[in-house]
Amino acid sequence: MNKRMAIFATMLFLAFSAHGQTHHYLKNGEESTGGTWNTTSTYTPGTNTQIWLQGEEVDTGGSTTSTHTIRNGIFTLKGLGVGRYNKNTSQVVVDAATINADSSFWIGMYGNGTLTIQNGSAVTVAGKADVGYASGGKGTLTVTGTNSVLTIQGNDGLRLGSNLTHSGISGTLNISQGGAVFVTNAVRVASLSGDGYVFIDNGTLNSGAIYVGCDNSNKRTTGKGTFTLTSGVVSMNDHLRVGNGEVNLNGGNLTTTQKVAAYSGTTNFSGTAVTLDALLVGGNAATAEYPAVVNFEGGSIDSTTATQVRAYGTLNINATNPGDAFDQLTLLTNGVLNVGARQTIDFFDTTGGELNTTSDGWLDILYDFENPDVIHFDEVNIDGTLQVSFVQPWSSAYGSQFEIFTAENLEILGNLSLPNGFQVVSTEGRFVIGKENELPEPSTWCLLIMGFLAVFRVRRPRTA
Repeated sequence: MNKRMAIFATMLFLAFSAHGQTHHYLKNGEESTGGTWNTTSTYTPGTNTQIWLQGEEVDTGGSTTSTHTIRNGIFTLKGLGVGRYNKNTSQVVVDAATINADSSFWIGMYGNGTLTIQNGSAVTVAGKADVGYASGGKGTLTVTGTNSVLTIQGNDGLRLGSNLTHSGISGTLNISQGGAVFVTNAVRVASLSGDGYVFIDNGTLNSGAIYVGCDNSNKRTTGKGTFTLTSGVVSMNDHLRVGNGEVNLNGGNLTTTQKVAAYSGTTNFSGTAVTLDALLVGGNAATAEYPAVVNFEGGSIDSTTATQVRAYGTLNINATNPGDAFDQLTLLTNGVLNVGARQTIDFFDTTGGELNTTSDGWLDILYDFENPDVIHFDEVNIDGTLQVSFVQPWSSAYGSQFEIFTAENLEILGNLSLPNGFQVVSTEGRFVIGKENELPEPSTWCLLIMGFLAVFRVRRPRTA
């Protein structure tokens, strides 16, 4: 009897203890079926604990949805997984809480997972964070609200739909309403086989490199990436690289100490103030089948070195006041520059490519007497206005004729604007201008030739 009483008392104690718990934790991969954790105390389940949140305890092949809220506490975890099994959907909200994870996060491993960090929550991940990880996995990570912060410290950084061996995956990052994400290393947006998306609207992203549809070797990937900055701040201490993807810089500020390298895909500048080392268009991953296109429609681009339009790259300039990124520009073979707005360019060692101005385009080429660049185009088509300006004031010491550029095919159907007192000397494979008062007009050339022939005829000796 005493033994039965002891067992009953123990069971009763455990029941009341479980009922009184203010938080739920799982050890060594056990799964939760849902619920709300609401605690005001510090929660430390142990260094070997990982928490998996999903629709069912086991994968039965069914379709279930579960919602979890982590609120008002300090949680120390080994790792966190949301949406572990196929056909399961899990939604986790971190609300006014602090989470410190010693390992990694997986959002949408095989199922559908959504993690929302809001209301001033602070989440720190010592490892990596995968959003959309394995076959069929679809993950969404949202950081929203003032003082809501996600920090990822692992060497693999943040990966959105980026997995080498799995297909059918996608990962999305949303940063809005004052939320901030800090990634010590790279952000990979579809850098392997899956699809990845980043949307920033009044948010902050600080990271190392950002890869959109390409890997760290600049190879174009099978997955497609999309990166959109509407407003807010993006800062990087490494490159922004674009492969099989689309980058839309619609507003806010983007700063990198390195290059924005559009190796393929499409990059649109339409309102963002961009500060960078250099802008590269084409080359590397670009091919005739997969070209790189950069459209400048607005905003500004401030650069410390020359912009390069390389093989199978196209740069379209359709807005004025672009900053200084295009003040110096190199155009290489199979590269294309289309100017549809007024733009001043000092071409720097250009050795090929195609130059076009539309009827609305106005291209002002700077010519430096003291340091003339080697400028050669494969093709030049001027439908708008071609202007030539001198960097230094002209003097006779510099000479009277100047080769501005050469072109294998040159067609000027628009207008020419030359320095005062200069006119065109040649457009046959070479665009040469010269001083007017030292160049006879065509009618003068005719008179001189006729006079020379007359003198030659008068002086010709008579034959017997």
